[in-house]
Amino acid sequence: MENAILLASGKGTRMYPLTETIPKPLIKACGKPFIETLIEGLLYRGVDNIYIVIGYRKEQFLYLADKYERITFIENTKYMTENNISSVYAAREQLRSGSCLICDSDLFILDRTMFDAKLTENCYYTKYVAGPTSDWVFDTDETKHITCIKHGGHDQYQMIAIAYFTHKGANDLADAIEYEYGRPGYEDLLWDNVCGRHLQEIGVGVYEISGEQLEECDTQEELDALERRLRNQ
Repeated sequence: MENAILLASGKGTRMYPLTETIPKPLIKACGKPFIETLIEGLLYRGVDNIYIVIGYRKEQFLYLADKYERITFIENTKYMTENNISSVYAAREQLRSGSCLICDSDLFILDRTMFDAKLTENCYYTKYVAGPTSDWVFDTDETKHITCIKHGGHDQYQMIAIAYFTHKGANDLADAIEYEYGRPGYEDLLWDNVCGRHLQEIGVGVYEISGEQLEECDTQEELDALERRLRNQ
């Protein structure tokens, strides 16, 4: 069984004022909500279940279960006070139930064939960036397995907010999430921080895709640029 967990509970503060009234995953580009492009890509892949973790303005997501098959909602009641470790913690039993893709829900999928790969080991989707970047990046060894997850780097693989875990890997990640959750300072952790702390136990590689296959927008200017790109296709 292959599942997907979509993280959609946050307030999307980087996209204010748009997100004052609508969750960031439901913002539209050329009339299409970001999260729907992700759901359609995952259904194209053939995942068995899509679990959407909701919190902020949760009622706005409910139409998705009528529009698409295989949708189940999980509520994160701690989204106001805890980082997204709480979303994965809320979905930990579903995480354990099979192989799993964990995805941020504010990605606009431009080419769903990015989901074609038959993945056989734990990995983050990534793109290689030449030169400096201030985004999340990976240090890797000679076998392209991740040795460090960090912020900022030079000539490295950049994180794309999609990761795949085998059934065993998903259970190892769930163990790590349960270990870290509730420990001092856990409220500020991203789930990626937890993965980074437990790389030796989990073992995670990189799966490189084209940066042209998806888009993430954090500002109105980036959203405007995406809409221009879509109109010109």
